Amino acid sequence: MWVSADNGATFHEQIQVNGNSNATWSFSGATGNAGQVYSTTTTASFTPGSGGGTRTTDGYTNLSITGLPAVENLVIRLTASAGMNEKWLVDNVVVEAVPEPAAALLGLMGSLVLLCRRR
Repeated sequence: MWVSADNGATFHEQIQVNGNSNATWSFSGATGNAGQVYSTTTTASFTPGSGGGTRTTDGYTNLSITGLPAVENLVIRLTASAGMNEKWLVDNVVVEAVPEPAAALLGLMGSLVLLCRRR
């Protein structure tokens, strides 16, 4: 998973999920999480256990990057590299903006003022 903060001019790799000995995992059966705080210099690399086969706790189904830069033209790129009989499938891509604490506090204060004014 790669991220660009300049509309795709430059990309920084954030998370790399590797395969291992024909390891497989499903969207519903695996519970592994792979996460990384946004970085322009570091890539987090995740590899399922050495046993191969069907993975559960180290089958990475949730990838998350936190601390993304607040820019207008953020680009997220997913790349897959596999052998002839392998597949990488992606489902439910979600990008969520988490309000800054100051913005949330300001919203709360505004709500309190409106509530007090109504009484």
